[in-house]
Amino acid sequence: MGIASVVYAQVQVTGRVVDITGEPIIGANVVLKGTGQGTITDFDGKFSLSDLPKKGTLVVSYIGYVDQTVKIEGGNFIKLFYQKIQRLWKR
Repeated sequence: MGIASVVYAQVQVTGRVVDITGEPIIGANVVLKGTGQGTITDFDGKFSLSDLPKKGTLVVSYIGYVDQTVKIEGGNFIKLFYQKIQRLWKR
């Protein structure tokens, strides 16, 4: 009986989530798409995720803002400029 193992290359991705004025988004969710693996941004809008596949997609979400997706390409630093959701109110 043999033992088979598969080893996937893993990377670390760090980044910063800010609004369009450059202010940090505190507590934004950053999740590897299709998994439960994720984190939230800190006081400076920074995040770090380890043991990610070399190729994948991160989904960044925060209440009142447009969700963002970004491709992981071999490990990198990501800076996302987040835009608020525009609401039209009729009276």
